[in-house]
Amino acid sequence: MKRLLTWLIVLAAGAFGTLWFYPPSRALLGHAPPLKIALDKVLPVAALADAAPTAKGRSGPQPTPVTVATVEQKAMPVILTAPGTVEAEATVALKSRVDGQIAEVMFKEGDLVQKGQVLFRLDERLIIAQIKQAEAVIKRDQVNLQEA
Repeated sequence: MKRLLTWLIVLAAGAFGTLWFYPPSRALLGHAPPLKIALDKVLPVAALADAAPTAKGRSGPQPTPVTVATVEQKAMPVILTAPGTVEAEATVALKSRVDGQIAEVMFKEGDLVQKGQVLFRLDERLIIAQIKQAEAVIKRDQVNLQEA
């Protein structure tokens, strides 16, 4: 007896859910007007959707407008949108051989780079000053060598 009662409750809940979430199923209730009237009072959302007047004054769903277009042949862009993460095939750690400020970056994030490609330009003023200082030290040492 308990099983029969349980199955009846499950079937009633399924029917109620169908009528609630799928309002076009109410058309099936046209054969039982008292049941349709009772359900319209319990489920007013579906009742309002069914009672929308059309252009001819009838109640029911509105007709869908149809349009016509000429056919064109052109390239179709492929745009894929998907959630996820992207990982690089390989990563590289960059170490500079000289100190200095970066003056210009020669690539954009995500670009493919080739072996030997210039990636950064450094501010050359510091390097030129260091070279001149080293040349001055060399000349000083040459003069000291000649005097000794």
